[in-house]
Amino acid sequence: MGMLRYALLNIKKDLKDNSIYVFAIVISFITVLMVLNCFTNATYFEGVDTVVINESQDEIVQLDTKLQFFIEEPTLLHGQNFLILFLVVLVFTYFCNSYFIKNKGKEFAFFTLNGATLGDRIKYIMFENSIFFLIGGAIGTVLGFIFVPLSNILMYSISGHWGDIWTINLYMFKYTLLVFLFEFGLLALLNLGDVYRREPVELLNLNNNKSQIDLRHVKVPNIIFVILFLMPIIFAIFWGNTQGAEYAVYVLSFGGLFGLYGIIKYFVPSIGKKLSRMSFTYKGLRKIYIGNFISTLRGSLYFILGLVLSLLYYSMITVRYSIVEGAISSSLYCYVITSMLVGLALLYKTIVEWERKIKEYRQLKILGYSKEEIINIIYKENILFFGVGLMLPVILLLSNFIVYIIAGYFSPLFSVFLIISAVGPITIIGILATIRNKNKIIKEIYPVE
Repeated sequence: MGMLRYALLNIKKDLKDNSIYVFAIVISFITVLMVLNCFTNATYFEGVDTVVINESQDEIVQLDTKLQFFIEEPTLLHGQNFLILFLVVLVFTYFCNSYFIKNKGKEFAFFTLNGATLGDRIKYIMFENSIFFLIGGAIGTVLGFIFVPLSNILMYSISGHWGDIWTINLYMFKYTLLVFLFEFGLLALLNLGDVYRREPVELLNLNNNKSQIDLRHVKVPNIIFVILFLMPIIFAIFWGNTQGAEYAVYVLSFGGLFGLYGIIKYFVPSIGKKLSRMSFTYKGLRKIYIGNFISTLRGSLYFILGLVLSLLYYSMITVRYSIVEGAISSSLYCYVITSMLVGLALLYKTIVEWERKIKEYRQLKILGYSKEEIINIIYKENILFFGVGLMLPVILLLSNFIVYIIAGYFSPLFSVFLIISAVGPITIIGILATIRNKNKIIKEIYPVE
């Protein structure tokens, strides 16, 4: 009973941080509801079972048994698309949960030091997660009903099959419950493993920044990462009109992803380190906002990689299985939702990190920096982050879209639409997050004007 009371007291004490985590659960719950409702929407799938293959398509089908399979069973391809989106939702919730756990390190440490057994820790984690998932699930269910019409409008407009925007399949609640039971159990196990492996001293420092020292035993030259990253766009420009280029550029994009990983994790920090030794960074506020930008970019590495990998997959599906009924529609729907989820994940990340930022900017105030200079730093580091953070994924996406345009799969206008769909939600969320965090930080540092 003491353990449950202790958990409730901590939930109330950290109500603001806990409410942000509940918000993340609500978002994931709404997303699963919308996706399952689309997948079980009879109006959208009306006529999908009847597929007519003309002579030109028949020749392609004979050469591709997998394509033949999806033409005969198109709902399985849509299920594959939605399954990938479910994985994105799961990763989104995991990242939000991991940031949440970082802020609970001291709480777990004190609980452990007071003699909590392994069984107590399990009960504690299960109890807290149960409360958050029940609240998030209840709110998500209510809001899900509100967002279902918007989801249907999006899917109808993409597919061209129009029906009642209030079409709701009640089976989606059963499937959503199964998804979240799995998600709840998986996160509880991951949290337990994280707390169980760490000593109390480690838990007390769980929210500290990780060292950025390069600990690799075998160091790949940074130029290799740059070459791998640029290979897809170079191939698209010079050899985009060759036969099978759409498949070749897709394969090269995986090398580009590895290059993107190395650029963000090693190349950009090494450039920042070299700049820090030059007089360039000592002019104005450059040293501060460049350092903050590099730190934020590295912390967002897996968000960016996940975004690019998912969007490359969905764009490839629209090309490879374009003659499958509804393939383009379901892929575009998942494409847009994925971009929005990554944007929301970045928003969550910036919100939970704002307390650490406040401490940094309060120190700058003590060192004599003015209010205008601090605002300037906030704006410039965010402009750099969202500018470079979005430019790098766009280069990889653009390399594929150039080839698809040359091959006749995409029109230039459609490619522009896909680029805007990829970066638009993140840009809007980035602007809102920057304004919000700036106001929060200035309000905390300068409470009285």
